[in-house]
Amino acid sequence: MTTIAALSPTNPVAINPFATRFTSPGRLPPLDASGVALDLEELLGRFRHLGDRAAIRGPHGTGKSTLLAAMAECLRRDGRLGGHARLGLGWRRDVAAVVAGLAACGPGRVLCIDSWERLGGVAAATVCVVARATGRGLLVTSHGDGPLPTLVSCSTTPRLLCRLVDRLPDHHGLLSSADIEQAFHEAGGNLREALFLLYDRFEQARTRPVRS
Repeated sequence: MTTIAALSPTNPVAINPFATRFTSPGRLPPLDASGVALDLEELLGRFRHLGDRAAIRGPHGTGKSTLLAAMAECLRRDGRLGGHARLGLGWRRDVAAVVAGLAACGPGRVLCIDSWERLGGVAAATVCVVARATGRGLLVTSHGDGPLPTLVSCSTTPRLLCRLVDRLPDHHGLLSSADIEQAFHEAGGNLREALFLLYDRFEQARTRPVRS
């Protein structure tokens, strides 16, 4: 007899561990390419050494936003977080958001900005000059080079993806290590896309007809 596994709120297999509520920035700890947890206190010390102005760099889906969220929480805990802006609403609105963020930040505090490259070269350089002149810190994520020194260069490996999956709710053996590695390669090393692929594969696996 062929049946479909019953799904219900009380059935743990009904919980997809790759849902965004488990994988969005701030939900998972920042890990290095080998899957080891990053030392946030050491990174904060390096950030201070760089004058509280630095960038977290790397391609799409390499953990930049996750690391920024973790460092922003550390800054908040220390009373040094002045604001957190995520760009991508269009150039004018992005510039307005950064200007407003700097104004609200206050001297001696740090404005965290995700997707910094969306400002463009001239605007980014101007923001750096204003921040330095007014004593505001900047911690940003960026895909490429820019006027800010690099704090961390993010990269990914299949091992990193496996370590992240280990920290998610149990997938009940519905996916194998080969599935995880295949998703990594299909996504070109983009962890965000790989997790989306694993979400779909988990959905397919948990509703697959089973013999009873």
